[in-house]
Amino acid sequence: MLLYPEIFYMASKFQKGKWGETLAVNWLTQHDFKIIDRNWFYGHAEIDIIAWHAHILVFIEVRLLHRNNAHLPENTVSGLKRKKIASAAAAFTESKHYQGDIRFDIIGIVYDGQHTPEIRHFPDAFFPGLF
Repeated sequence: MLLYPEIFYMASKFQKGKWGETLAVNWLTQHDFKIIDRNWFYGHAEIDIIAWHAHILVFIEVRLLHRNNAHLPENTVSGLKRKKIASAAAAFTESKHYQGDIRFDIIGIVYDGQHTPEIRHFPDAFFPGLF
């Protein structure tokens, strides 16, 4: 799925983010993930995607960066962001009375508006309490 370059460069950060999340959802469903929820909020914390992968509940952060950016998208999830995701995940599991296995993944997407996006999946990208 490509965005035409002129549309990509005119899109807002929010629009690009939603587009990246949709790419991630499509990739995840093709790789045996069952999507439960998107954009789940707890206070000021948001979890981009919540999904089942086999018997594990997975909380997924999606990062989209332009190919010219000096950083890799998966390396842009700060310690503070990880703490917020972990806090929201705890609230989610408590609200569902879930006590099974969980995992925190990151999907990094590199895109330039002209080529097929490069999607990288990092299972077990971080562990709450080990920041």
